[in-house]
Amino acid sequence: MILDEPFDALDFESRRIILDLLPRLSKEQGTAVFITSHNLAEVEEISDRVAIIKQGRILAVDNMECLRKHVANHRLLVVTLAQDYAEERLGQLVPEAEYRRKTRSLVFHLDAVNGSQDDLLMRLLKSGISINSVERQSASLEDVYFQLTKETRQ
Repeated sequence: MILDEPFDALDFESRRIILDLLPRLSKEQGTAVFITSHNLAEVEEISDRVAIIKQGRILAVDNMECLRKHVANHRLLVVTLAQDYAEERLGQLVPEAEYRRKTRSLVFHLDAVNGSQDDLLMRLLKSGISINSVERQSASLEDVYFQLTKETRQ
């Protein structure tokens, strides 16, 4: 089965039905499903294997775990703060973090951080920074796409 942009122009209920149906169809009936899409988050959610194609050239084909390895610093720690803090203060305290004011989050690229996750969190807590949540994340399919297409431009 070949589907071209199957998520476009769908309401959220129809989109969810399609997202649930396609993996089941593949697993239960052994149907190969090929999807072309610009909606990488949804492709990532339902795909076993992904091909990254740019200008008709296949840059990579693999499962998400292997594709993530193309992205430097693909392991992330996202620390959501309980309140806003001055960016200058956060920058001095944890210069290795990227601060996202809109979500009150500090993002650490674990592969590039000296010390442990516990050390980072203790540094924040000892400095009076209140934390709402801590979550480990991996690079998204979008991150992989941009890394691979950047490499082909260089």
